[in-house]
Amino acid sequence: VIPARAVVLNADVATIAAGTFGPAASRAVDAPSPSRRSLSAVTWAIAGSAEGFELDHHNVFFGADYERETRMLWDRRAIPDDPTVYLCAPDRERFFLIANAPARDVANRPDEMEITECERRVFSRLARAGLTLKMSACVRMTPQDFARMAPGTGGAIYGEAAHGTFASLARPASRTRLRGLY
Repeated sequence: VIPARAVVLNADVATIAAGTFGPAASRAVDAPSPSRRSLSAVTWAIAGSAEGFELDHHNVFFGADYERETRMLWDRRAIPDDPTVYLCAPDRERFFLIANAPARDVANRPDEMEITECERRVFSRLARAGLTLKMSACVRMTPQDFARMAPGTGGAIYGEAAHGTFASLARPASRTRLRGLY
């Protein structure tokens, strides 16, 4: 216990509402609706090298039908069968890849087979573009991993979705109902 007059907590409101920081904090915020969750992702942090062509710092490899991909993510809450892949190559020896995935409830998260198929599709997308990553180390994170790190979120990595004209006005306030918790 560290006594303090004020605490600034940089955590998803859903994690606070889930009770991770105790019952008083959980009552200090309104639990966001699971239907308002943002996306989750499957990510890969890779050490190695790239072969095929010179990468920029930020690279995006779009799927063939971005509208279909969006419908799969938001309407079907499914991992896209033709994902867009973001690849960050800060020094050309380390790479960070992101493929969007839906945030889901605990009982409805992608299983290992879905994640493995997503991985195959991601690296196929890169190969079709002419890029091969030679890995010496790789750490993969899934919606399940993000949900474990931030209970109550379903694995959403951006908090609540910011869709609609007035979405930015519906964000949680900085001040909570618990005095001194921000």
